[in-house]
Amino acid sequence: MLPTATHRPAVRAAAVVIAALFLLPPSLASAQTQPDRTARPVSIEFDDTPFRRDSIGLEMYLPVGSEAASNEIGGVTNVRINLPEMIGLINVQTARAEPDQTVISIGDDIIRMREESVSSIVRNPGDTRTTRTQAATFDRASNLVLDGKPVDRFYISTPAYSGPAIVYGYTVFRPTSERIVTFELITTEPNLPIARALYEATMARVAFADPADIALRRGTGLNLGAAVVSQLTAADFAAVVAPTGPNWEWHRLHVPASTGADADSTELGYRRVAAYKGTRSELSNAGGTRTPDAVGGQAGYVVRVESRTLTPEGTIDSAGAFFMTPDGREEAWTIRMAVRRDGAKPAVWTETGARSDRSMTIVTAGAGTAPTETRPVIESDGYVSRALAFLLPELLVRKGIPGDYRFYAYNSRAGKITLRADTLERPADRPNAWRLTTRLSEDEAPQVSLFTESGDLIHTDLPNDAGVWEPIDLDRLVRLWKSKNLPMD
Repeated sequence: MLPTATHRPAVRAAAVVIAALFLLPPSLASAQTQPDRTARPVSIEFDDTPFRRDSIGLEMYLPVGSEAASNEIGGVTNVRINLPEMIGLINVQTARAEPDQTVISIGDDIIRMREESVSSIVRNPGDTRTTRTQAATFDRASNLVLDGKPVDRFYISTPAYSGPAIVYGYTVFRPTSERIVTFELITTEPNLPIARALYEATMARVAFADPADIALRRGTGLNLGAAVVSQLTAADFAAVVAPTGPNWEWHRLHVPASTGADADSTELGYRRVAAYKGTRSELSNAGGTRTPDAVGGQAGYVVRVESRTLTPEGTIDSAGAFFMTPDGREEAWTIRMAVRRDGAKPAVWTETGARSDRSMTIVTAGAGTAPTETRPVIESDGYVSRALAFLLPELLVRKGIPGDYRFYAYNSRAGKITLRADTLERPADRPNAWRLTTRLSEDEAPQVSLFTESGDLIHTDLPNDAGVWEPIDLDRLVRLWKSKNLPMD
């Protein structure tokens, strides 16, 4: 499983002035007795673009300068948000709710857990013993509302092993009968007034989509995706797949300079891609696990992607080969990634997968670890092979039907099958081009690609300012990298 990308807000909204005790009702505001723990009035700028996790229907606007990332472990989605200037962090966790759970009962459990973590046994006269905790709960408000639903919010101060006390803030929310969401602020006692203001202001801008709306949007998108895949013909594939190959097309990944000059841009990597008619044995030719002779002669479509990416620590070289039968019922793939650091032996990671109808097996291995086998479950129609997933952008553009498409596909970064979204539209400023906005999973930031009328890639903007992919002639790429003394061997 590869790490997830982070969300770094880049666009600033107008300043929003937040008053102290932003969400507290007047009766509680007047009852405050610890001014050092009260949210301090501050001016907060929020990002114009919301941070979203569509898999759980979460949408929240973050203060400018925040960074967020998420992962999923055992069906529990976790989001971590670093507040500006590292004044604190917010953890967001969503999990399945039990029928008898309420926001109050969950809040009680959290308080009990925090109290027990800093508790000790006290021996009293008469040899009786009691438990004493150093945790202090304050400002608990159970009559607040978030997105139209009741919440339980409170703060807990606990001593640190050294330095100032650690303060936790909790907002427990149950957006649906099946889901519990907990927002956790972690900061220190000196930073609490400002961190609390940022936290409460952020909570005030949280929204959850209606589960019925999410299900409807997914279902409609999957129907559109299934319809377009069912209509693909041999002629459609012939338009995007070469009769023989590989015939490589080269792309350059870079951060364009403000001057617009190639010499001033920052090179991040390059890749070559090819799609052609071939056999399953191409996986062996691409450096993967040898294909059994019994199936190696299967004819179909082959997609190959080989890339080099530059990092501050070294280079990452990746080579992938993906095969599918013309009817899409069978597929296989191999991926090999080598992380090279100066003076060190390359660390190699491999992934080998195969599928027949809805039966899939994937074997992954990394440097110094034993191979791991998984068998993802394909529970729904709408699944597309790895090879078809690479061909989808050009196929959709050539079909030329604007829409919000959804497909299930295996995602190596997430280590599971995820719901992919592709939105095809005509940009108002480029009526003769096509814009395709792609999310490789519901919780990944989108990448935006621009294509010509005939389906040729113009450029792809990666999320979070991670660079731009552009087609490039090989000779020009070589000259460019050599002029900047960048490694190509």
